[in-house]
Amino acid sequence: MDKVIALDLLVTVTIGSFAGYGIYHDEVIMVDIALIVAILSFLSTVAFTYYYEKGNFQSNKKKTKNQDDENKTSMNEQNNKEKTKS
Repeated sequence: MDKVIALDLLVTVTIGSFAGYGIYHDEVIMVDIALIVAILSFLSTVAFTYYYEKGNFQSNKKKTKNQDDENKTSMNEQNNKEKTKS
């Protein structure tokens, strides 16, 4: 999710650059390009958020499940070591 936020920030800076350049040099096409990029950025962010919340990221689920299993295993090992020391 952090990568999407970083990409969204980068696109926002790009949009501002296009719009500023277009206004400063009186080129309407650059402002139009900035608006198109803004619309595409918004739609892609909404789509990513929709699928992320829906849970269709199978690789993310597998990684989380594997990490949870590893954490449980390491906690059980630590508890067993503490019990044997006592």
